[in-house]
This record gives sequence, structure tokens and C-alpha cells, in this order.
Amino acid sequence: MDKYQTGAGDGIGFGAMMLAALKGVALALVVATAMLLIISFALYSTGDPSRFVVPFAIVALALSGIAAGFFGSHFGGNVLSGLISGVLLMLLTWMLSWIAGEDLSYGPALPDPYSVLARLGIVVIALPGALLASRTRNRTPKVAGAPKIKKMKIKKYR
Repeated sequence: MDKYQTGAGDGIGFGAMMLAALKGVALALVVATAMLLIISFALYSTGDPSRFVVPFAIVALALSGIAAGFFGSHFGGNVLSGLISGVLLMLLTWMLSWIAGEDLSYGPALPDPYSVLARLGIVVIALPGALLASRTRNRTPKVAGAPKIKKMKIKKYR
């Protein structure tokens, strides 16, 4: 298949797809960090911040899942790389909570079955981000080393 045909970028290799997914996870972590900083400053200004911690943490988790799907799909060029990015983000959150010495739950506010659903929800919520990125991505292929097309000067004949 010619590289310039429509749909030629859909068949990227596994290594390129994983690299795109890892880039998506990295940018999703940046989004999650920014969201947690904004939320912590907002909650600190309220009278009782402990009442709102879990709902706002789930909102930050959902937005980072959307970002993982969006950026993974944007860099990979297909929806599957966005979903892989969501799976990697889910595994990363599970591993970080395990390393921190916590069980699967988010404490008494979110018992074990709901915390598992929240982590699986990262993958589900990454799908709309991946679909959005696949719709907005520029479909023109960028080939390294391709010659640039110059404007031709038209000579006037008398």
C-alpha cells in the first residue's frame, strides 16, 4: 500500500504503538499532577476539605484517563494506541498504590469493588479521548526526508 493513500497510517507496528502509548501516559501524568495541584488548592480553601477529597480525586483520575486516551491516540494515529495508553495508566495507578502499601481500596469512602471499578473505568474513559483524537488528528502523512514542494513560477508567453 502506498504511504500517501488514505488509511495507510492505520497499520503501524507494535513498537511504534507502544511508544505512542507511553507518550500518552507521560502526558496524562502531567495532566493528573496539574489537576491534583489545582484541586488541592481549591479544597484547602474550603472549610472541610476531607469531605470532597475522594470525589475530586476520581474526577482527576477520569480527566487523566481521557488525556491518556487522547494523547496516546494522537501520537499513535489509531484508537488502539489510546486504549493501550489507558491500560498502562490503569496498571501504573494500581502499582503505585501497591507500592505505597495500600490495598486496592481508596479507603472507607470507596470500598474494594468500587475502587476496582474506578481503575477499570480509566480504560473505559480513555476510549472517548482516543476517539476524539482520531477525529481531530491531521491525516496527511509526514515522511522524514521527503522533498518539499516548491511553488512553480508560470512563465507568460507572448
